[in-house]
Amino acid sequence: MITVTCDLGTYSIKILESRQEAGRLVHIQAWEILINQNQFGQPPLQNAASKAKFDLGFWKLLETTRVQLSQLDDYLSQLPDTTRIIFQCPYELMSSRFKLIPAKNLKSAKLMLPFQIEEEIPYSLTETHLVSTLNKKNDAFWAFAVFCKNENFESFYKTLAEHHRIPNLLIHESNGYHLLGKSIRPIAGEGNYCILDMGHSTTKAYFFAGQLLVGTYVSYVSGSKIDDMLTGFYKIGLKEARDFKHETAFILPRAQFTQDLSQDQKVFAENLDDLMIPFVNEFKLWELSYRVSQNQNIDRVFLCGGTSRLKNMENYLSYHFNRPVEYLSDGESAFSKSKISPRDMPSFFTSHALSKASIYPSESGNLLIRQYTSPRQQPFPLHSVAFVAWRYVVVCLLVSLVLLGHIFFLQMKDKKLTTQLRPLINNPALNLPQDQKNLLAKKPIQLLKKIQDKKSILLNEIKHFQSITALNKLTGLSQIHQIMATKNSCVLTHFESSNQNAIATIAGCKSEDKENTKKMLTQSTLKGVKLEEKGNTFQIEYEF
Repeated sequence: MITVTCDLGTYSIKILESRQEAGRLVHIQAWEILINQNQFGQPPLQNAASKAKFDLGFWKLLETTRVQLSQLDDYLSQLPDTTRIIFQCPYELMSSRFKLIPAKNLKSAKLMLPFQIEEEIPYSLTETHLVSTLNKKNDAFWAFAVFCKNENFESFYKTLAEHHRIPNLLIHESNGYHLLGKSIRPIAGEGNYCILDMGHSTTKAYFFAGQLLVGTYVSYVSGSKIDDMLTGFYKIGLKEARDFKHETAFILPRAQFTQDLSQDQKVFAENLDDLMIPFVNEFKLWELSYRVSQNQNIDRVFLCGGTSRLKNMENYLSYHFNRPVEYLSDGESAFSKSKISPRDMPSFFTSHALSKASIYPSESGNLLIRQYTSPRQQPFPLHSVAFVAWRYVVVCLLVSLVLLGHIFFLQMKDKKLTTQLRPLINNPALNLPQDQKNLLAKKPIQLLKKIQDKKSILLNEIKHFQSITALNKLTGLSQIHQIMATKNSCVLTHFESSNQNAIATIAGCKSEDKENTKKMLTQSTLKGVKLEEKGNTFQIEYEF
């Protein structure tokens, strides 16, 4: 799915086309549409009775939105229905508040937030369109809430609806930069830093403590003020002033003026320095407020926005802020396929920040909730559902075929084993009854257990017979020992037996005892007696 993010600026509209690759967003196209200033209308004439009710600032906001949408008509009308579109709401439409909610779980924090912030809202909660995001901070939740009057948001929503341009996600610009803080962690680290978005109409400052956005500020010292200075001081046209600003203009602190500067360059640098000093003083007040609330100092400042591309801007601000100032870079290389030049990249960082909402939709603070839910957030079109369903049917069918084939293979193998085992269990040596043989087909485990029990019984019987055989071997020794029990000088010096045969060696006999012993052995009940003399000893072999 393609995501299209539109940064609706007052000077131009920056568009990013993106898609997700390997869990991250990659921009594949980027371009800028300049706002046609001739399309802006004139405010309606008001009579004395209704003039007090007419809000010129809000009318300008809606008129700017109308012009921006008309500039996008041709492009958006060519996008397929499945494209995810992200807009940011006008910064001036919403007010914002930060609040620490003392709750232990997210559900309790959401319930507590409206009551915690109610006293800071200039109108009742029933008249308020309120959207918040909450992030865990130690044992509490850090809440960022944006709100406006219901009637103002409804008028803005109707302007979108009249042009048939209800996006998927409508988020506050600050929420986009909060999401950006998650992806630039490798660059910004866990310290305290500020992102300065120097645009055409405003310069916005976003203060971060680690990954948490903890403060936002806005200044009206911006690119349009530089245009006004150039057209007023040098008496040139607006287009010529903008071309000079983008291509030639530079900024330099007075303390760094050198002899190499011509008189015209010094005059230009002095005028631009006079223009920027009020912003420098504003930033120092913002930084002081941050230091008081967070009890920490800002470590670094990151620049983005079209006006930040003014030559030497980072060195100028670093000199006045007395801390490192550098251009913001993308920690995920999302711009690698977009062919945006490094010089133009700062102009697209607001679009880049807003595009993060497609990755973190639950944390984006989408303003299109309740009755304003975007029709683009409804279920998939029927043709998409049918395509997905058909794909799942094909996958399920393939899995079913594999399972059926596996079952068939197992059944064939089981039948083959049963055929091989049938003759074995019919062996008469097992002496198995028929009811146990019938267990082979359906309950082979029970049959195996019964055979193992039989085996255990047979092994015990074998051990018993082996012990009896060992005792029988001693029978021959007992028999000859009884015969020689009479007192004489003969001694049995050796005895061995094998099966039913025994061999004994007798020695140490006196002459009279030797003859008597021979006579006793030959006349005894021993079977197959064989005598063999060997000197003073003789050997007897017999059966028992």
